[in-house]
Amino acid sequence: MPSFEKSPAFSLKKGNNMKSLKLDQISEALKALAQERNLPEETIFSAVENAFAAAWRRDCGERGQNVTANFNINSGDLEIFVNYDVVEEVEDELTQLTEEDAKKIDKNAKVGSSVRTAQEVPDDFGRIAAQTAKQAIIQSLKESESKIMVGEYKDRVGTVIAASIQRVESRFIKVDLGRASALMPREEQVPGERYNMGERLKFYIKAIDDEGRIPTMIVSRSCPELVIELFKQEVPEINDGAVQIKGIARAAGLRTKVSVFTD
Repeated sequence: MPSFEKSPAFSLKKGNNMKSLKLDQISEALKALAQERNLPEETIFSAVENAFAAAWRRDCGERGQNVTANFNINSGDLEIFVNYDVVEEVEDELTQLTEEDAKKIDKNAKVGSSVRTAQEVPDDFGRIAAQTAKQAIIQSLKESESKIMVGEYKDRVGTVIAASIQRVESRFIKVDLGRASALMPREEQVPGERYNMGERLKFYIKAIDDEGRIPTMIVSRSCPELVIELFKQEVPEINDGAVQIKGIARAAGLRTKVSVFTD
């Protein structure tokens, strides 16, 4: 990943009525990040805007305010706005205004519309926002890569894939698929089989769990289906159906029994 988090790109300098970002640093860092991860630039820039809005609300505003940020990657201008819904009767002073008060901001405001007020950006806001932005981008990358995983691999559930061991932990093995990652829980590992970082092995794509915010792909090296798929790859007669696998019993790491049938 580009050294985005180490760059002083988020430092701000005074402009005319705004604080202007150092584009020669932040723009190139974000574009390189988008290219490396094969993600739309808009995805990265949106994450930055959301991060700036969250940082301003945390350090300069109030919890519960509807804050948005506009970051112009071409000019380097950063604007922060607090947004209000125009209502007949105010129930939440942080997010609502009466029509009378809203017209002081926008003479065309009416009930059912919304208005926004520009906010001052402190001189040290870049330093405050940098860490928040970094974490937001890391999270955005995880979510975007997970969407790629679901889109590209959902039709490959039930097949074998060659991948590399990325990280070894006590509860699971993290597997690098290239543009996405997968997890191999302990129960899907072969007892006694050692896994080394960087080692390339074949895995059975067992499932994609997309119920949470970040989908997770589960792979296995212990399931019987892995053996069946490997037989199909290695034995042409099985792959073309001339020989059929009727049953399989596997004690992963110890023995595997396969029964076959042919007409």
